[in-house]
Amino acid sequence: MPAPGTPLNPAVAKAALRRRIAAQRADLAAAGRILAAPLHLIDRGVAGWRALPPFARVALAAAGSFATARLLRRPGGRAALSRIIPVLLGVLSRTISFRP
Repeated sequence: MPAPGTPLNPAVAKAALRRRIAAQRADLAAAGRILAAPLHLIDRGVAGWRALPPFARVALAAAGSFATARLLRRPGGRAALSRIIPVLLGVLSRTISFRP
């Protein structure tokens, strides 16, 4: 790199600009992949939900609603629910990713 204030060769400046743009583009693509990962899991969850028969969907929705209402009515229910949700989501994500 030349000292500050000295004129640059236009070809060298253009090459440096292209390298900087390429590096920023790679960083942006990596950030996009990180942000899109949870969306992929949600999409797979929705597809798995739609693959269930209608009766099973109604039964699961009713069971989930009932369990949530029972937990929230108990003393300390919100804390119990906040401990259970990550476990359920982990089991669900592993179940969805399992393909026999």
